[in-house]
Amino acid sequence: MAQQNQFLSLFDVVSPDFLKDLLNRFTEATGVKTLITDNLGKPLIWPDCYTSCNLFCKFCERMRANPETNIECQKSDAFGGISAFHKHLPFIYRCHMDIVETSVPIIINGQYLGVIMIGQLRVEDDVHPTIPKISSGVDLNSNPELKALYEETMKGLPLVPLNRLHAFANMLHSIANYIAEISVNSFLKDANNQLNMRIQNEEHSKIELERNLKQKELHSMERSLKPQYLFNVLNTINNLILLENPQRASEVISSLSKIMRYNLRHADQFSTIEEEFESIQDYLKIQQLSSEDKISIQTA
Repeated sequence: MAQQNQFLSLFDVVSPDFLKDLLNRFTEATGVKTLITDNLGKPLIWPDCYTSCNLFCKFCERMRANPETNIECQKSDAFGGISAFHKHLPFIYRCHMDIVETSVPIIINGQYLGVIMIGQLRVEDDVHPTIPKISSGVDLNSNPELKALYEETMKGLPLVPLNRLHAFANMLHSIANYIAEISVNSFLKDANNQLNMRIQNEEHSKIELERNLKQKELHSMERSLKPQYLFNVLNTINNLILLENPQRASEVISSLSKIMRYNLRHADQFSTIEEEFESIQDYLKIQQLSSEDKISIQTA
């Protein structure tokens, strides 16, 4: 088992099913492909993803099916992830095959566990050369068939304006950090409870009491996260971005971040009336922006 301050892998602290659901919903809301890799650039793929997730375009599938070119792909992913880790921010770059990708770092207690990748995109032609590029070790000229597939694939990649890609990356970064904080807190509480029970060898009634308390804490965390509400707000932000209203999208992201921080801080303690009132105001502001000001809010 991992120590309290060190984890063996991302899945030690975050549920694979939850991450899979998050990425699927994010892709549905934004139309861009997402993928999780470990800190060495190796994709973390669920068993059913090999046939149903459609994680890669045809060219990338061909590259990753070949052991030699797959190494280059993983090196590229690892470089993007490490760059994001050093910045502690999303890193937008061109992979070794000149395809635009973004690495969102997953850092828990200072430990780099992997990245959430947004990838296989095109940006505007005038800004494409300004994006950092990873050097390539693959010569397409020696393989005409692969070169033809590459050229065909590049034409079909989705075009995402750079400012929108930044918005997607920042949104996913905020959500990933919030989920990571909740997950590590849950992991540490569980580990500490198990250690205390083994050392103290408490009587049965006290063990039952702690188990009930633990369940209440976990339920409180689940209620504070409210995945369905979170995904609805994500769709609202995406719609505002599509409508080219970055100011309102920024206000929604700001209010959502405040609500997330409030829920995390008060998961196991009382809050003041003022703090509760401010959280309600942030919630109502999101509802007002989502309804295009059809909702009027008045406070005394």
